[in-house]
Amino acid sequence: SVTFNDVSLGIPTSRTWTFAGGAPATSTAANPTVTYATPGTYAVTLTSTNALGNNTKTITNHIKVDQRATVNMVENFSGAFPPDGWTITNPDADTYLQWEKRNDAGNEDSACMVMNNADNATVGELDYIQLPYYNFTNGVNSQLYFDVAYTKFDALSPDVLDVEVSTDCGANWTTVYSKTHTDLETTTSPIAIPNNWIPKKAENWRKEIVDLNAYVGNPNVTIRFKNKSGYGTRIWIDNVNVAIVQNTTPLSDFSAAVTRT
Repeated sequence: SVTFNDVSLGIPTSRTWTFAGGAPATSTAANPTVTYATPGTYAVTLTSTNALGNNTKTITNHIKVDQRATVNMVENFSGAFPPDGWTITNPDADTYLQWEKRNDAGNEDSACMVMNNADNATVGELDYIQLPYYNFTNGVNSQLYFDVAYTKFDALSPDVLDVEVSTDCGANWTTVYSKTHTDLETTTSPIAIPNNWIPKKAENWRKEIVDLNAYVGNPNVTIRFKNKSGYGTRIWIDNVNVAIVQNTTPLSDFSAAVTRT
């Protein structure tokens, strides 16, 4: 089931929804809940009306039902945000403090996603961004890997980044990766105010690798990043790769915590 919210401007006095493939197929409620029973991709149309007239918006392929990817996914955040099939969950409903795209930093490019804990004084507040659903039935040496950049504000501001996996459509989640500020840090801030730090150099980033072999054979896998604010700084993420099948020889790579002694 999917719940839709009418956020139309201009104080509409009525509205009409059309849900291809959904039940109900139409609705006049402000926030209808629609059930999709058949796999496919479906359009949604909303027409809002007031005394001055009406306006219609249609989004094609807006709802994707049982569209589980079987191929590897790479996301470098160069396009629209959130990427197609990704979902932001922001429990506090603060649109300023949620996962967002930045166009001034990235690892080997100029874009990434970031979570701003520097301006979130509510310690412990959670924010999520969920990836699409994947079919790991034929998975081989499955892994998630991504680049992270982070500098801690101080020892007493424990921002936390988790990666969680669900195999029951989000009813339950298992933590497969968790790092707090001291372990997450990739660079000691070279500036007086860590909140202003932006990862502009390759050495500011670290590749994180998460073993997903426990999910090989499962046809219904989704992954999400969970941020827990410690009122610290920003967590930067780039080059997210869901590698369902890796059946080639290894690709050698390495890193070191210190490269100058």
